[in-house]
Amino acid sequence: SGREARVAIETPPVDRGRGGGGGTKEDQERDKHQLKSSRTPQQLDAVLSNIRAEGRGPDVYHISMAVSLIARMRGPGGGWKGAVWLLQSASAKYNVEPNVVTFSTAISACEKGRQWKRALELLREMQGRGL
Repeated sequence: SGREARVAIETPPVDRGRGGGGGTKEDQERDKHQLKSSRTPQQLDAVLSNIRAEGRGPDVYHISMAVSLIARMRGPGGGWKGAVWLLQSASAKYNVEPNVVTFSTAISACEKGRQWKRALELLREMQGRGL
């Protein structure tokens, strides 16, 4: 009879990385505080691993924040090298795909570390991913 059936399909809201990972608002605030309180790359990794162990992420918001924080850390594992390492390991280690913010933060860390070649490589990688 030519009539099309109309079916309402509900789609979950898209997480744009603004609000943090899963869990309650209190969980999200605690995660944010613990990340910001981390003083070493190892402490950041421990916080991210704890979030994962509790089944609440981490998500791209957590990873982007951690890349920014590690980029500002001095000493072993910090600075531009730490930022690039976290960016590149986020997918395998935390099952999180970096977004434009994550890449831009790592690129900025490379710029500050005068690693122009590495910054350009990350920019090409970002473009290759369609970001």
